[in-house]
Amino acid sequence: MQDIKYFRERLYSLIEKFDKNKPHYLSKGYLEAQLRIDFINPFFKALGWDIENKANLAIKLLTIPKKHCIK
Repeated sequence: MQDIKYFRERLYSLIEKFDKNKPHYLSKGYLEAQLRIDFINPFFKALGWDIENKANLAIKLLTIPKKHCIK
């Protein structure tokens, strides 16, 4: 589990990244899938979540269950 200092550092880093290019991140051309890669996944990693299932757990045991894409 990550400590609070590490989490704060990562969170501030994500906030700075967003602030530096805010118009791009708020534009209609910025896709939800890219948002997940740029911000959401790093946020949960900073919390210590195994979002990539590096522990090779069964799907029902994952912290973040994988969902099917909506078409």
